[in-house]
Amino acid sequence: MKKFSIWFLLPLLVLAACKHKQKKESIDTLVDTMQIKTTDTELTKGVDLTHKTVKIDSPSVIFFMPDYKERTEIIRFYGTYNQFDFEQIFSNFRRLALDASQALTRQHIKSYLTFSSQFDIKTDSGYIHFDRKAQHEIVGFIIADGHKAPLIKFGVYKYIDLENLIKDYFNIKDFNMLNQPQNYTTNALPDKLKAH
Repeated sequence: MKKFSIWFLLPLLVLAACKHKQKKESIDTLVDTMQIKTTDTELTKGVDLTHKTVKIDSPSVIFFMPDYKERTEIIRFYGTYNQFDFEQIFSNFRRLALDASQALTRQHIKSYLTFSSQFDIKTDSGYIHFDRKAQHEIVGFIIADGHKAPLIKFGVYKYIDLENLIKDYFNIKDFNMLNQPQNYTTNALPDKLKAH
């Protein structure tokens, strides 16, 4: 009878182990998918993948977001049931950065997406240091011209709101971004990633 119960329990233990492995693999699959999207050249043209301190000393709009490892930690912290929301948030933010970068290139304003969290921003009165992690922020952007105080904003903005901030900061009348995509959203979880 002992042999029978061991043989009976063995498949149940194997099945339980497989389910745990499947759950872990689903997290890894999501993260791998995000990593592929991040290194896709079509989506991230002009992306600075380095982690050094970014020096901003000329007219620029620099977008910042977490790297692969930090995104994985964020997803695990907020719970895997929010995986789709996070993937959508990061995808929309990358799309916003790319579309803004294309429009800014026509205005001769530097723009790119970076995984760096440290920034030294030049102003007429000296450099301002900004640390995204020290501020407990996840995604956002810095608008600076090398002279006046920078504009540092957090979250995933609507295209029209970002466009208006850039127009006002650089005093540009004819600046137009591309139309906001239909599936673009700014109201996903968590609150830290929302615009305002």
